[in-house]
Amino acid sequence: APAVALGVFEVTPFELASAYLPLANAGIRPGLPGTVRAVYQGDGTVIPSASESPTRVVTPAEAYLLTALLQGAVRSGTGAVAAALAVPGEIAGKTGTTNEGRDAWFVGYSSRLLTVVWVGFDDGQPHQLTGAQAALPIWADFMRQALAAYPAPSFVAPEGVTLIDIDP
Repeated sequence: APAVALGVFEVTPFELASAYLPLANAGIRPGLPGTVRAVYQGDGTVIPSASESPTRVVTPAEAYLLTALLQGAVRSGTGAVAAALAVPGEIAGKTGTTNEGRDAWFVGYSSRLLTVVWVGFDDGQPHQLTGAQAALPIWADFMRQALAAYPAPSFVAPEGVTLIDIDP
């Protein structure tokens, strides 16, 4: 269904971060985070872990181009509040709001840090706020502090991407 392609199904903030992380990471999805080193059966047999190794899911050029589009969303789209809230450096991101006004989120990243903020009620009641109104200011406050402490370099165009200036 077309609505599914637009992302109308529910996801957790962790799943949302996992979806955007390869864009910030030159096309590589990191392995799953984990804290369990090993699980043993009663007889001492090790049960294999569910860990995953890093996997390339898009090319570096594709990740860079999508990041450039998401930088545009932050500069002049629904995420433009981030610039007004003085988040330093190059950032890319996207707002999200459910049709019923139940969920508002913003996912944004620099070249070194990706953060997701979700705003909503546990019982699913609507709050009638957009991602730009509710989640983005929280995200911007955190990122201002994080990037002040740990500045991130600019996104670098990988091999296969050529940047040119066009005179409008």
